[in-house]
Amino acid sequence: MLLLITIFFIIGVGEWLFPKFIGKLPLRLYGLIDKDLRILAQSSKNNLLPKGYIALTGDSYAVGAGDWLNEVKKNNFFGSPDYSPAHLIFKKTGIDVVSFGQSGAGSFDGIWSEPITQFLYINSTRNYHLPPPKYFLIFFYEGNDVYDNIQFVNENLKPTEKEIGKKYRTNRYQNFLNTEFKKVLDQKFDKSFWRDMLFTRSIFQGTLNLFKEWAPSKKISEANNLQTV
Repeated sequence: MLLLITIFFIIGVGEWLFPKFIGKLPLRLYGLIDKDLRILAQSSKNNLLPKGYIALTGDSYAVGAGDWLNEVKKNNFFGSPDYSPAHLIFKKTGIDVVSFGQSGAGSFDGIWSEPITQFLYINSTRNYHLPPPKYFLIFFYEGNDVYDNIQFVNENLKPTEKEIGKKYRTNRYQNFLNTEFKKVLDQKFDKSFWRDMLFTRSIFQGTLNLFKEWAPSKKISEANNLQTV
């Protein structure tokens, strides 16, 4: 009974404090947070909820994924160092900056779907109300975004038998994109009690991450042992 009371007490205190201090988590622990809540943990803003902020959208360039991020992860175990364009803009201007970008995404996902989903998701929780951004900075890299966009259309807007060999009409693309935009705006989010237990879910996710990291190393070790034999 004492153990159960202690566990429930820890969970209760954690659920009360965790949403307030999610912005203080070190970079290495971002993986414990819901993907759609991670902008709250970003350190390129003055407070947990940014005000009059710049929203970055796009692919990995907007996210800040790359050599700089990999380097700071090696050298800063529990810190929240600068690693992205959001930090550079924030330090230069003093304006809150958050990145809604998604690595490996084309224009539809990185510029539209992912930012809108994150924004709506955050505002569907009981803990947060995120105001709309004051400015947008859109990252578009012709080196791969053009290809990603063509691939997105080819995968989702395949021509019918009558249309094969003919040019697509512009309004067909427009109607398709409008339909996809509406799906994103009309999406419904889970409002269960479990969804709002951020601390408990983070502990659960952290445990899963540990198992995922441990499992591959165990397989590699077993494979090495077999090779040695």
